Amino acid sequence: MYPFIRALLCWLLIMVGSSASAQHVLDSLLKVLPAQGGIERVKTLGEVQWELGFTDPVKGMSYGAEAVQLAEGLRDSAAVAIAANDMAVSAHRAARYPLAVALNHRALRIRSLAGDSVGIAASHAKLSTAFTEMARYDSALHHGFVAADLYDLLHNARHSAHVRGNLARLYQLIGDLRLAQRAAEKAVELLENDESDYALAAALGQLGSIQQDAKDLLASRRTTERCVAMFEQLGAWNDAATAANQLGAICRQMGDMQEGAAHYRKALALAEQGGDMMGVAAYSHNYGNTLFERGAFAEALVYYDRALSIGRANNFIRTHMDVLPDHAQALEKLGRYAEALASYRELMHLSDSVNTAERSQSLADMQVKYETERTEKDLLAERARTEEQENQLAQQRLRIVALGGGLALLALIAVLFVSVQRARLKAQASTQLLAERERGLKAMLESTDAERKRIAGELHDGVGQQLTGLKFRLEDVAARISERLPDEGQRMKEVIGLADDAGKDVRSIAHSMMPRALGDLGLAPALNDMLNKSLARPGMHHTFEHFGLDARLPQQVEVGVYRIAQELVGNILKHADARNIHVQLLKNKNHLVLIVEDDGKGIDATRTGNGIGLLNMHDRARAMHGHIEFNAAPTNGTVVTLRVSLTNGNSV
Repeated sequence: MYPFIRALLCWLLIMVGSSASAQHVLDSLLKVLPAQGGIERVKTLGEVQWELGFTDPVKGMSYGAEAVQLAEGLRDSAAVAIAANDMAVSAHRAARYPLAVALNHRALRIRSLAGDSVGIAASHAKLSTAFTEMARYDSALHHGFVAADLYDLLHNARHSAHVRGNLARLYQLIGDLRLAQRAAEKAVELLENDESDYALAAALGQLGSIQQDAKDLLASRRTTERCVAMFEQLGAWNDAATAANQLGAICRQMGDMQEGAAHYRKALALAEQGGDMMGVAAYSHNYGNTLFERGAFAEALVYYDRALSIGRANNFIRTHMDVLPDHAQALEKLGRYAEALASYRELMHLSDSVNTAERSQSLADMQVKYETERTEKDLLAERARTEEQENQLAQQRLRIVALGGGLALLALIAVLFVSVQRARLKAQASTQLLAERERGLKAMLESTDAERKRIAGELHDGVGQQLTGLKFRLEDVAARISERLPDEGQRMKEVIGLADDAGKDVRSIAHSMMPRALGDLGLAPALNDMLNKSLARPGMHHTFEHFGLDARLPQQVEVGVYRIAQELVGNILKHADARNIHVQLLKNKNHLVLIVEDDGKGIDATRTGNGIGLLNMHDRARAMHGHIEFNAAPTNGTVVTLRVSLTNGNSV
């Protein structure tokens, strides 16, 4: 689906080091490991884990776990952070993403305490990648933005560009090609002045692919042409071939069949120069298709035969199967029906073989999974037996002690029992009281919002209409007076202006108490309207982005989130002295997340629970089964995150 995956992976290898170590390197590390101890052993364990990560990441994790445990015993926090980071890489490669997240969080905490800016940025970048694989896109976006900002502050263009590339992929998964293209363009911009031409060529390839998906074919063509040229200058023939093949597809989408065929032919020549036999087979097939479309069936058959020959010789089964239908059609066009029938039969035989192999592989995977689970169960059983033996020894010691102090022990048990009962009753009472308070809080907020809505309606439809009627009557009276007393006309105009201003003030008050856009259009349009009206000031800029809000949310959630956002914007205007405000509203299956970030003076973490406005925001979040956090931004300002569960009585 994305033709530049291979190039991007090569770039990643350049960023983090070589991923393909020779077997003798691993053997030499394992040979010196038994004689080592302390911090040297921690480092060697990490190197062994890294080498195994490309072939057997699960086995590598066992060495990583030992490294973490040894570093903890040495009380070396920096070593613990490095060991946790290395083990997180193996966990990610083994598709154990929750474990990778936990390890990266641990490394992040240690690096934050140590003030390691580079390490903090790296941990955020890895967390963004892991959360992407877990489809937790809001968390992935948050950590990706933090990593990109930190790398920008560190003036590390290459790492910042790498994070932007990951963000572009994330936006593609979300389906927002506009933001995906913006992130990819930023990655290219950062690499323009960098010495890594290969990384720039790979980033251009990703940008061209996104532009093609977005149907911006002219821009995609220009970008991909530049990508091909850069790969050719670098001598990366196989990557240049991949890009040239993609360029052929773009030209054909634009209707330029002749130019598309030329690029397919160039891709074939580049793959031959790079020795990429799979590419030669694929590009021969593509070029043969262009000849077939022009009616040159005999010439097309030559390229189909070549692709089939390479597929058979190298066991490229998928390529082999892709070519056979077109090969058979070319034979049919040439009247060679017996050979066409043979191609169809070969295709059927291959399909059956592939299906059988896939079923066998599935059975093998299930067997491996079964054996792994059985081994884990055996380990758990052995651990349980050991714990049982320890419990038996502890019970024997307890009985010996009980012989000398049975009565005291019984008295102590009685006291403890009474204390536990009291604590349990107290906890139950506290839980009931808390639940009652939350119900009361929710009822109070709902009644307050309902009263706001009622008053807003009465102001708009009652007082507002009356003031409008008053204005019309005054205009009628003014017209009559002007005919008889011309000098009094100006005074009547002033009176009419006062009535008009009063009507506008009433409508403004009614709108602020319960915006009509919130009831008619929903949360996102209402927030956009509020931000445009509140932040349209000289020298102040704001952005608003929302994702996943295709359907309406429950009324209590829309009102609650809107009021919290309204309070946050008011606080920014009153206290923050900010110039840039960024607001994001994200919805996934189970949560609604509001993120408000500004570049103002920041907030005192010791006072985030004080003040009527802050208390009201916490109360509203709690009433929606949500949670609100106030954190300092990476540079200046404040980041406020509101997370509301959509499963605890807030479902749509």
